[in-house]
Amino acid sequence: MWGGIEIYVPENWEVVGEVVPFMAGFEMKTGAGTPERRLIVRGATVMGGIEVKRRAA
Repeated sequence: MWGGIEIYVPENWEVVGEVVPFMAGFEMKTGAGTPERRLIVRGATVMGGIEVKRRAA
């Protein structure tokens, strides 16, 4: 609530977003590829933001 979260994932992970944003944002900056693992992001955010990014090599 009223904050921000940045989640960094490896290149070979698939990210599935099941987030309910209320006056907030949810952004995934991930690309396509062959996933080896799956990260499921579930929850809600209120007046904040969640951003999922690829980890720099």
